Amino acid sequence: MPSVEEWKRQIAPKVMKEIGIASGQHIVDFGCGTGIYDLIISNIIGDRGKIYAIDSDEKGLLKELLQEIKKLNIKNIEIIKTSGEMEFPIKDNSIDVVLFYDILHLMNEDQRDALFKESFRVLKKNGMLSYHATHLNDADNDFLEDIHQMMKKNGFNLTKTLQKSMFHWAWIQDSVIFNYNKIASR
Repeated sequence: MPSVEEWKRQIAPKVMKEIGIASGQHIVDFGCGTGIYDLIISNIIGDRGKIYAIDSDEKGLLKELLQEIKKLNIKNIEIIKTSGEMEFPIKDNSIDVVLFYDILHLMNEDQRDALFKESFRVLKKNGMLSYHATHLNDADNDFLEDIHQMMKKNGFNLTKTLQKSMFHWAWIQDSVIFNYNKIASR
């Protein structure tokens, strides 16, 4: 596996584009932590794009992201600190992509259901929800099936599954990313 720095410089931008991140998009990163993906994506989406980096900041990780934003003079990332609510202070049908990277395993079914409903609300027609599945083993097929069924119930179709090197905690590991598209109506 590559080092985190090598991954950020050489691999991550290509992976993010393959996932579907493109110039001018508006993106929600729910559970962004230190914003490692946001910093990479900000270069891809450019000045016309915007990232809403949302987290509860229980561990002070948003401070690290804010420091990087200031240091790199990034203008297209807006940090939104929450108190744990499953809502986005964002207009209906205004977002191209919602990211749930290394977060869904931390939530109960009701919280996930609320997040999927909220994602449907903010995503544009045919918008994408991208899920980086982590903390899974062979016994977690039921968990993934539940996720897929909840997505379908909440108006999303699975459109793409990728196996890529992704950031997880402080290292890079092979991971699965599931992309779902918003169905025009439920």
